[in-house]
Amino acid sequence: MNIKIKTISLLFLVVFSTIYFSACKKMDDSYRQFIEKGETVYIAKADSIKIHGGNNRVEVTWLLLSDPKVSRYKMFWNNGRDSIENSVTKTAEVDLVKVMLTNMAEGTYFFDIYLFDKMGNSSVKSTKSGRVYGERFQSSMLTRAYRSIKRTGNDVDVEWMPADTAVKQVDLQYLDTRGELKKIVVVDKKQSSIRLVDMPVNGSFMYRTVFEPELKALDLFYTPYVTIQLTL
Repeated sequence: MNIKIKTISLLFLVVFSTIYFSACKKMDDSYRQFIEKGETVYIAKADSIKIHGGNNRVEVTWLLLSDPKVSRYKMFWNNGRDSIENSVTKTAEVDLVKVMLTNMAEGTYFFDIYLFDKMGNSSVKSTKSGRVYGERFQSSMLTRAYRSIKRTGNDVDVEWMPADTAVKQVDLQYLDTRGELKKIVVVDKKQSSIRLVDMPVNGSFMYRTVFEPELKALDLFYTPYVTIQLTL
């Protein structure tokens, strides 16, 4: 009985050892292909990406920090259907890369950026979304409305309605009683009224509204001038 147990135990040990060493060999073979190609080289990714939209154009910027191996970039958008690539020169300082894309259709885009070294090693993907503006945005702009117009002596006070959040300023101009052209720029969106000094009786003024669709947008958008004839 003991002889049978010992025989079975020995047989089990032989089978287990064969399976174990076979598995180890397969693992060694799997890793050897990577070792033979050399160790993996990691490239620093695009840092601090910023996107500024404009009128059918967009600017994408990012920083190159301390990795001296970076030699070029490739950027994709439209789900990878469109791309641009170019070389970069890394200095000892923090470098700023700027890419301007023109003739862009209006809409929201996701930009995927990869950095490469001279051997073709790639960074991980960096992604940032941004918006391009155009005719649809322009058609949505409304001239800032005024609440009332009141004359006080030779002057006229215009009281404004609240401004849209995208309004940057109001450009206003008129001819005073001496025939001189006066220009006023209302840049404070919270400013509720302005005074037109020396406004002629039955004179007129014209104004337009200036929109900045996002902070530091590449372009400003303007409504047509509206002429207001006074009958006070």
